[in-house]
Amino acid sequence: MFEHSDTLAKIATALAAAQPQFGSAIKDSENPHFRSRFATLASVWDAIREPLSANGLSVTQLPGHDDGRITVRTVLLHTSGEWIACSVSLRPVKDDPQGVGSAITYGRRYGLEAVTGIPREDDDGESSMGRGPGRRSNGGALAAAQRKPGPKTASLISKARALADKGVGRAGEAARALQRDVASGISDDDIAASAAAGWVRDQSMPTSDGDGQLTDDGHEPPDDWQPGGGS
Repeated sequence: MFEHSDTLAKIATALAAAQPQFGSAIKDSENPHFRSRFATLASVWDAIREPLSANGLSVTQLPGHDDGRITVRTVLLHTSGEWIACSVSLRPVKDDPQGVGSAITYGRRYGLEAVTGIPREDDDGESSMGRGPGRRSNGGALAAAQRKPGPKTASLISKARALADKGVGRAGEAARALQRDVASGISDDDIAASAAAGWVRDQSMPTSDGDGQLTDDGHEPPDDWQPGGGS
């Protein structure tokens, strides 16, 4: 729900001046279930606090509870008395202090991003909503597509593609799995330690045939490897 004061001229001018000064919210936390990184509430605040204050803007966030749902009302205030507010409502996975606290933090972060207009890339909403990874915003999808693999991962992708050209089964899937990990922001070292990376290295190593000659035929991937690059 979006609400605002009777006039918006001064707060609109102040927000227009503040937004170009916003920094990027650093992805300082990791969702262990989906191996994705995201910016915490504290990181979002660090990116916008000084520009807001310098332009006479402040934020207050008020949690509430209604019929089993957590609500968070975020109000952007200007020194003129003008204001803009939005509300986020969601149902926590568990109705206990941890579940409620997680839902409030989630609502605060998304409310703060919405009312200030700071872009969001990664969605870790499954921690509060009990769902898998959300869709990326268009900006997030573009950023993911532009991520470049580190030197270890680039070498592994090149080897996987070469194996695919030789007709080695599932090599193409391995290459795509490594590329998805790059797009997800996983570090070069973590990708290099994944099961898919290990399989690519094993397939790329020459093996001896019955006559003692070296071959590059490779083998079927291990049973515990699943497309997606997980370790």
